[in-house]
Amino acid sequence: MTQRATMLAGHEGHQIAASTEGPENGFPVVLAHGGGQTRRSWLVVSQLLARYGFRSIEIDLRGQCENRN
Repeated sequence: MTQRATMLAGHEGHQIAASTEGPENGFPVVLAHGGGQTRRSWLVVSQLLARYGFRSIEIDLRGQCENRN
């Protein structure tokens, strides 16, 4: 299986970078990384899920920004 990069439409037009792997009709599994990581942290797991017929969707979480006065 090959990992594919894509952009997803988020809230209010924000773009979210993602990668997908596995069969198009596989049961979807969303993988979100922890602090200081990216969607690429899930490479081994996404390959394993694809091997078992799942469709993994690894997303890059956006940093949270607070508006301080």
